Amino acid sequence: MRLASLSAVALATSKTVVTSSCNIATNQQLDQLLGNIKLQWPSLLRSELSILDLVDDPKMPIKAGERFKLYVRTLPGSSETPEVIRNRLQSVNPVGDLDRVEVLELPSDGKIHDPTKHGAVYLPYPYVVPGGRFQEMYAWDSFFIAIGLLRDSQIRLARNMIDNYIYQIEHYGTILNGNRSYYLTRSQLPFLTPLIKLILPHIPTDHKQQWLQRAIRATEKYHTYWTTGSHYVPQTGLSRFFDYGPPGSSPPEIIHETDPRDGSTVYQRVKRFFRENYHQGVPDYDISEYYDYDKDELKPKFMDNDRAMRESGFDTSRRFGPFNSKILDFNPVCLNSLIALMEYDLSELYLLLPGSNNQIKRNQKLSRAWHLKGKDRHELIDKYNWDENLGLYFDYDYVKKERRIYKFATTFLPLWAGIASKDQALKVSREAINSLEIPGGISSSDQIQGDQWDKPYVWAPLQLFAVDGLRKYGFDEIADRLATKFGSMVLKTFIKTGDLWEKYEGIKRDETVDLKFGYPTNEKGFGWTNAIFTRFYDELKKSGKLNGLLQLDEEGDGCGNEKIMYPSEEEEWIKVEFEKSLKK
Repeated sequence: MRLASLSAVALATSKTVVTSSCNIATNQQLDQLLGNIKLQWPSLLRSELSILDLVDDPKMPIKAGERFKLYVRTLPGSSETPEVIRNRLQSVNPVGDLDRVEVLELPSDGKIHDPTKHGAVYLPYPYVVPGGRFQEMYAWDSFFIAIGLLRDSQIRLARNMIDNYIYQIEHYGTILNGNRSYYLTRSQLPFLTPLIKLILPHIPTDHKQQWLQRAIRATEKYHTYWTTGSHYVPQTGLSRFFDYGPPGSSPPEIIHETDPRDGSTVYQRVKRFFRENYHQGVPDYDISEYYDYDKDELKPKFMDNDRAMRESGFDTSRRFGPFNSKILDFNPVCLNSLIALMEYDLSELYLLLPGSNNQIKRNQKLSRAWHLKGKDRHELIDKYNWDENLGLYFDYDYVKKERRIYKFATTFLPLWAGIASKDQALKVSREAINSLEIPGGISSSDQIQGDQWDKPYVWAPLQLFAVDGLRKYGFDEIADRLATKFGSMVLKTFIKTGDLWEKYEGIKRDETVDLKFGYPTNEKGFGWTNAIFTRFYDELKKSGKLNGLLQLDEEGDGCGNEKIMYPSEEEEWIKVEFEKSLKK
């Protein structure tokens, strides 16, 4: 029986207290959720000790009689060859398991061009997967997962995540979207330096200098990935998302993805939308550039943008037009804020390196250079992504030379990265809250479009950007309110289902989804939800506001969960008195 199911059985025996028409969770139920999260980390662990679990891919099942593939990249002078790795795997796995696995050297160009030869990509350290059908180490998921692992004292496992990051850069040229062969052509939003800074205090003193030097070298290589080649946009000096797969090709991992409601594939639903809207058109772009009406075929331009969208992690929304099909035309505020943070962080990290006087002077010079890079990018973000009149950050369309006015929760990324001014943060705290706050926290966007990264769906990473970003600029009351809304929704849904979920329906405050496009399902697990819930729990406990977390009903029902922008003294008094009443 799954751990989540065991928790559900335990919860079924708990008595929910009902007070003044409000569903109030018990502390026992909250403790059960926290215990479930702590127990889930081992169930989400993948390692060499269970090779068949590691190589199995629910998204791309192999045919009967086929063998799984595990790809290795041997660096010059390294002894870690496929044969050596295979022998090691054979020694730690049950007899016969390796008969079902081929351990192969990657081609010289580091890519697998034939999707029928897909497989897992080797990583040396055990890692935690998100859950559900996502059974590999993902780039941006891993940052949030590591936050949760550190919180639950899984220090060695959290360090594994960053060491696997570094290994990927050294061996595969970037932090991979995920460690599968079909992800070798792209990365995801970069969170390398924030994770370095989180892990550094846990590195043994005798090894800290060597480890940090290696981490800095990897970061500089990763920075090059994001700021050169097809990622770089010379018109603005900013970066964009881009996938280096064969031009015009589709991402292989969605081939088997079907909607359980009608059996339609991802691309069948896209073509249906284009066909139905072909003559009337859509405001964002000319459909004929992406879809051949006469042949009922998606064009290469659609496929290239579709793959780039998957590097963003926001698949799908209408942030860059229907199906994000104009994403290659944009300098996204999220990506460039994180690159600026990487540059500022590198400036700080160089100053932490010890050495001789000459080495220290050299490191100080490099620190200044990286600080200037961050400052330059920061200024470009203010120029292209910041809208003074609307008080929000937007993505910049460098082809049309205009910001796309599409309100999206990534407007909080400059706050989270610490590159917003106090005035910008104040405006975002007002405008974004007015547009994006819903009963379950911060909605992905303010548009209901039938996509999972639009309204009304609420995702843990976006809650972290909003809550921590607002807190960084002193907006603690708003941050606490958002953390409470999200946390109480997670708790409510856990009591109902016994699981934590990839995303939530933020208006109904549950796990249900009704998606027209992209992935049609919700996944159980779930790594980043586990981590962010515990993060918010700790913050609310520290500020003495856990009672709000126990209120399970939707907003507007008199349960103290109403939306309050900037409370007056009278409103604040009412709120305090109500919270006191709950403690009696």
